Amino acid sequence: MRTSRERVKVPWELRHFQALVTKAAELGWPTSYMSDLQVHDRDALQGYPADWPFGWGIWAGGTHLLLPMLGGAPTERQLLDLAEHPMQLERALGPCRWFYWDGVALHSARTAEVLSTWLQLGAKYPL
Repeated sequence: MRTSRERVKVPWELRHFQALVTKAAELGWPTSYMSDLQVHDRDALQGYPADWPFGWGIWAGGTHLLLPMLGGAPTERQLLDLAEHPMQLERALGPCRWFYWDGVALHSARTAEVLSTWLQLGAKYPL
């Protein structure tokens, strides 16, 4: 029987997901709601090209993907909502670490960097 922290081999198309699993194991997070990572993040990334950038947050109580806007440029109201979302998560859930997948590797990022990148990529990488 496998433990929740045991390494699982994933296909090359899911190398972005494997990077998240590796970082989570390194940090020892999340300590609860492992399904955020193992189910929800994996499901979201299965349909998301591994060479496209995205942001990701992790804290003791779970994870959160920041995928670029899909289907065109967001409205001004959507941009304001998107910019506030990660900060709301940090206020509600406590300390969080933010990362940025650049299409090749996972990098540490400040919240502002993740948000800026996410918003800029919205129109550049529509599905």
